Amino acid sequence: MFTFINKAFWNRQREAIIGSLMIGLVSSVFFLIGGDGQSVWKNGLLAFGVSFLIWSGNQELSCIAERRFPFETNPVRRIVLMVIVNLLWGLMVLFAAILLMQSFYEFTLDRGVILYTIYFGCFITLIINGGYIINFLISEWKLNLLEKEQLKNDRLQAELSALRMQMDPHFLFNSLTTLDQLIHEDTEKASQYLEQLANCYRYVLENSHEEAVEIERELQFGRDFLALLNVRFGENLQVIENTEIHPNVKLPVMTLQRLLENVVKHNVINRQSPMVVEVNTGADFFEVKNLINIKENTNGTGIGLKHLRDFYSNQPNEQLIISETDGWFVVRIEFSLSKK
Repeated sequence: MFTFINKAFWNRQREAIIGSLMIGLVSSVFFLIGGDGQSVWKNGLLAFGVSFLIWSGNQELSCIAERRFPFETNPVRRIVLMVIVNLLWGLMVLFAAILLMQSFYEFTLDRGVILYTIYFGCFITLIINGGYIINFLISEWKLNLLEKEQLKNDRLQAELSALRMQMDPHFLFNSLTTLDQLIHEDTEKASQYLEQLANCYRYVLENSHEEAVEIERELQFGRDFLALLNVRFGENLQVIENTEIHPNVKLPVMTLQRLLENVVKHNVINRQSPMVVEVNTGADFFEVKNLINIKENTNGTGIGLKHLRDFYSNQPNEQLIISETDGWFVVRIEFSLSKK
């Protein structure tokens, strides 16, 4: 803790020194242009000293005020307090500077010069104080943005983790019902069905802590999931793969399963209305499209697509595009080639 305080303190002092040096140099240049070359170093040194004391004092007073009166609790009171306290500190420094000026110049300054010095000093104090307040407000704004973004990412990660740790209860119910039927009708087929169901849940458990996986693994999981669906729908559900595998391209876990489940949940699939699904992949995209044959009175939460939207809204190099084109419902994920 002590090391951290020292580091923060010296960082503030470094800022004050740099800023004060700039003010001192500007002051010296003005005196040099004005023809008072003999007083350049005196005025420059005095301007540096006054600026450093005001700047450094403002920073330390603001740190004290932050501990006693946090900006978040009452920002207006905090700003007013900073202006008043820092202005008083600046006046104290200026009065001390006036005494030093009398010693430097070895004569008594008249009332007009003293007032001019005070006014000018107050002006400089307000500028420094205003700059510090603006810098503080910008820092707080950036910090709030980062905190909001972190909260958003944490919420999204929690939702994705919950999504990965569960498969739709209706799907599980349907799978167990199908398995029960197969046990009585075809034990060998029931055994194969149970193995594929186990593969699906094994994939979910093994990747429960992963955010994204390679497309090849996601496609294999999709095939296992499709095998389960085919037991229910048979040839009425056809999935066509046009895949070009790129090992560096990844997808959120269970993306394909959610999209296939979305197709089954919202569309009529029977002999009169067979369903065709295309899974297309390339170097810079992943796409799932299906014929549109919406069920009547379909009640769905839309949580699968919502999670995908949330996930890709935080991915600057990737884009999720959902559209309907010529009787097809299309979900397309585009990747940035530069990322790979």
